[in-house]
Amino acid sequence: MTRSTVAAALFIPALVSCGDRQVPLSQVFPGQSWAYTIENLKPLTGSPGLKAADCGTCHVEHYRDWQSSTHAWALDDLQFQAEITKESSPRWLCLNCHIPLSNQREKLVSSVWNGDFMRPVEVPNPYFDPELQKEAITCGVCHLRADQDGNTVVIGPGTGGISPHPVKVDREFLINRCESCHNVTYTLHDSLLCSFQTGSELRQGPHAGQKNCVDCHMNTTLRPMVKGGPTKESHRHSWPGGGVPKRFHLYREVLSGG
Repeated sequence: MTRSTVAAALFIPALVSCGDRQVPLSQVFPGQSWAYTIENLKPLTGSPGLKAADCGTCHVEHYRDWQSSTHAWALDDLQFQAEITKESSPRWLCLNCHIPLSNQREKLVSSVWNGDFMRPVEVPNPYFDPELQKEAITCGVCHLRADQDGNTVVIGPGTGGISPHPVKVDREFLINRCESCHNVTYTLHDSLLCSFQTGSELRQGPHAGQKNCVDCHMNTTLRPMVKGGPTKESHRHSWPGGGVPKRFHLYREVLSGG
């Protein structure tokens, strides 16, 4: 055996062997939407791009709300960053809620080796946008999807009006979108439990059937929906939650957000 052959053998990753097989996520996490990223999205007709900053060229005040929100800082959150550096952390899974769009991911995962979620099969993503990644839970996480032809459309609440971009009215989708991440209870292993049951708690509480997530976490105000447009009732996009900012400089904005 030559030296070059020996060297090549030493560099073969120990984790992958001839007996390994790729198991689709659909078999490992059946029915668990959080195990998948939102499909890669094409450019949005009538918009300069997919980023929140692009949406903000018209939706100025909504963008301003979002900038100081917990969602906008969900990736830079120091606690989250500390968690995903632990050896016990399945980083790719945690990121599915903190940067949910496929366009935000440098690598995509659709299967794992031998069904082990700690060994994802990572494939380079040609549509990765590093600037979009920085926006964490950005506008598109809730408001952008691909239609039946694969074209990107905006999911809107049905407020009416003329838009430069295609809109699909689906208020129920937007209301239920919260629970994709905020109503997940799943035990991955003894030291890793993901549990957010806010949706279930609401349905078991005194306001069951009367209120939804939006009623309390996206209070309304009177303002233009778009720059230069007429004033109308509009939901705030601050999501104050427990009132704990992800950065100290955001504290004042969190207070004003509710």
